[in-house]
Amino acid sequence: MHVINQSQISSAWLEALTLLLQEGGKATHMVVAIGSPSASEDERVRTALDTFIKERRESKTPIWPVSTVANTIFPAAFYRPDSPSARARLYELHAKAQALHKRLRNPDNYFDRLVAYPSVEGDPFNQLEYIVDRLINQRKPRKGGRGGALTSPYEVGLNIPGGDLRIQAPGRDRNTMGFPCMSHVSFTLDGDLLNLSALYRNQHFVSRAYGNYVGLSRLGKFIAREVGIQLGEVVCLATHADAEIDTFGKGNVETLIRDASGKAI
Repeated sequence: MHVINQSQISSAWLEALTLLLQEGGKATHMVVAIGSPSASEDERVRTALDTFIKERRESKTPIWPVSTVANTIFPAAFYRPDSPSARARLYELHAKAQALHKRLRNPDNYFDRLVAYPSVEGDPFNQLEYIVDRLINQRKPRKGGRGGALTSPYEVGLNIPGGDLRIQAPGRDRNTMGFPCMSHVSFTLDGDLLNLSALYRNQHFVSRAYGNYVGLSRLGKFIAREVGIQLGEVVCLATHADAEIDTFGKGNVETLIRDASGKAI
């Protein structure tokens, strides 16, 4: 197991990618903990990665900017927290965008699994709204003025939902690689902090991981804001982590790390 513990997204991603390169490009059980996911990103790191991606967008390898990857987990442009019925607006705008994606034969993304999980019977299930409602009810004062338990787990799985957020759909998702690489998201309510953890079967650290961290942090901040609390720690476990040197070349990944850190490796 490899454990990275950093305060913000940029430093966590950079340290993880550097460690992966030192380990030969691949590792099992890579844990990345981000203590302050709401903190500002390092502009040097984000710019280096987005530049690296932009230079390769026209190649045969599908690769998208950090913002695009993040939006597959939480489409920030659809959420206006100060507007009336902010959650309903978010779900409505996503549904309209998703209808277009399906016409373009690109039906799957993580956020759709969270708000429209495919149900065997009946309509798709909005796991996200269910979790928000549960957390709001958990924090309501009970008899004697006490709120809910200080520590309570909530999961957004990506299989059969109940008290979870689930992404992977049994019987539908049969690929060992590809979507969905993320299979499960859990939340732990600790007083006025909401901690988030995510499980990835496979995580690509050049083309996906940074955007994954941004998207998960936005998802956590959305839930925390709607519940009236703060986002705490974000933790990602990748059962298989890949620095993608087979795709981009070891020298190019080394150059990316050098540009992002400003240091020779």
